[in-house]
Parts: sequence; structure tokens; C-alpha cells
Amino acid sequence: MAPPPGFLPQLVVDLNADPPKLSEYLSDPPVYAPNGGTFHNGLIYWGASGGNDSIGGMEQRVGIQTLDPASNKTTTLLNNYFGYYFNTIDDLFVHPNGDIWFTDPQYSWFNALTDTAPQLPAATYRFRPSTGSVHVVETSLRQPNGIALAPDLSTVYISDTGAETGSISPLLPSQGSKFNNTGARYVYAFTLSPDATYITSKRAFYLSQDYAPDGLKVAANGYVVTATGKGVDVLDPEGTLL
Repeated sequence: MAPPPGFLPQLVVDLNADPPKLSEYLSDPPVYAPNGGTFHNGLIYWGASGGNDSIGGMEQRVGIQTLDPASNKTTTLLNNYFGYYFNTIDDLFVHPNGDIWFTDPQYSWFNALTDTAPQLPAATYRFRPSTGSVHVVETSLRQPNGIALAPDLSTVYISDTGAETGSISPLLPSQGSKFNNTGARYVYAFTLSPDATYITSKRAFYLSQDYAPDGLKVAANGYVVTATGKGVDVLDPEGTLL
């Protein structure tokens, strides 16, 4: 769900409290509409999926940011592709080699989280922070959404939520999005190359039983977890709904 314009704090659940406590959290500097958080080497990696002039009179660029929980400080790692704005940066994972793989659908425009119409096609990328290089790795999905890496590092899962999409025109404000049950709502599996730089062998893994698979995680036992319309779907390594 998109935050209201100008709303910066994030809602965080404290699982150490009994019962768990829901509270607001604000980093320094703030990150508007963070998405797809993951923890790696002591840092939280976020896709900053939105930005408009309702937040301090300037547009935050969509990008990848890290949060140091110890200092509460955030750092921008990436916010453009050769000068072009990213669309959303919806989900990401960090490979053990340090590369960040992320999806870039167009939902920030549809949800009015950005004032800039999409400048790039929806795609999936690999970013190497040590060199600053960005490589596009997948372009066939209509709206790539969740992305996750199998524990054995052999498989990359990406969901396509193209069943939920909208129109794009730089001459018009956001027109929102609509859901079409016959559109793409799949999870795909890809084979990760031995050097972990590209993916091959795209294969259908799961068709969402309800709405679309929004976000992905893989458990230590290989189970794939994805958020759907009314809850969470748990899939075994063969793609069977449990």
C-alpha cells in the first residue's frame, strides 16, 4: 500500500514486545516509500520507491539506500541509470559477493508516488557497488516485482505482477492502475550463472491463486514465500502451494 503524500515515517513492528508493538520510525535523512528491505552485513538495504514534491519541496529520486541501525543514518548507493530515473525499485536481494539484484516496475507512477513519468522500461538489474556498474539482466516480464535468491545460490526467483498495470503519458498525471485477472501474475525461476552475473532458463514456477505475487522471500529450507491478495502463499521448491 502506498503511503499518503508527504508521509515520511515508516510503520515498524517490534517483535520483542509482548504483545508486538506497532510504531512509527524515521531515519536520518528520511527515506520516502522504502520497499523490499533486506539485511546484509549489518545494514538494511531498501529500495526507495517514491519521491514527489510533497516531501520538503523536492523530488527524492527512486534508488537504493542503506540504513545503519546503529546510527540511524541512511546512504544513497544508486539513484539513476546513466542519468535516467528508475521507476520504482520494488524489491531486491544482496548476493554474498556484494552485488545487488533489484526489480524496477512502474508502480510509483501508477500510485502517484513520483512526479516524473517513467523514463525506463520495466526491467530487472544487477548493481555492483564496488565499481558502480549497473547491468540489465531481465526484460521479458511486464511488471517485475518480487525477487529472491535460493539458499544454494543456484536459482533466482522473480514475480511478474503485470496483471496490475496502467497507462503512461508524460502529458498526463498518474491515471492509477487496474487489475486484470487474465494478466501476468506469475513467479518465475531462473538459473543463476556460475559467476553470478546473469540468469538463464526462465521457467514458470507458480501462478498466483489470488491477485498477484507481490514480493518474494526464500526460506532456509528452500520454501518460496510470496504475499498475495488475502495473505501469504508458501511454495515448496517444486512450486507446489502448501
